[in-house]
Amino acid sequence: MVTSALAAAAMTRPRRRIFARVPMFILPVLLYVVVALSVTNVRATFFSIGPYALSWVEVLYLFGFFVAMFELLRVANPGVDNTSEALRMLFVAVAMLVLFVLGAAGLPVLQIFNNTEFLILLMVSATQVVLAFFINSATLKRSIGMSEEG
Repeated sequence: MVTSALAAAAMTRPRRRIFARVPMFILPVLLYVVVALSVTNVRATFFSIGPYALSWVEVLYLFGFFVAMFELLRVANPGVDNTSEALRMLFVAVAMLVLFVLGAAGLPVLQIFNNTEFLILLMVSATQVVLAFFINSATLKRSIGMSEEG
């Protein structure tokens, strides 16, 4: 009896998932900072498989693209308003833009953000934000249309 009461209490208690609320595109930004601070030549070959050689930059781009696509799945739930998720993605893109602009302005601490690699990650993040708002609005519109038909 005590076990069933504890199980019922555990099921009714909302689960707190801290990392579920954090935008995932922070991971490529953190990886960029680690690589930029630890590797002298980011265009050097990181690994090669047969005739294909990938540099640190290309691995970073691939990781950023995959994370952006995976994060778009968060806003693709039909009938669920995921505007808050898209706003969190927007916050990361704006923070990246501020870092890029301050790095381009010549702040010595933020010089690592003043290059093409970070600009491309910024463009991926901005594209992700636009797509997130489009996908969220399309899924909401479709679910509203389906509820009016029924």
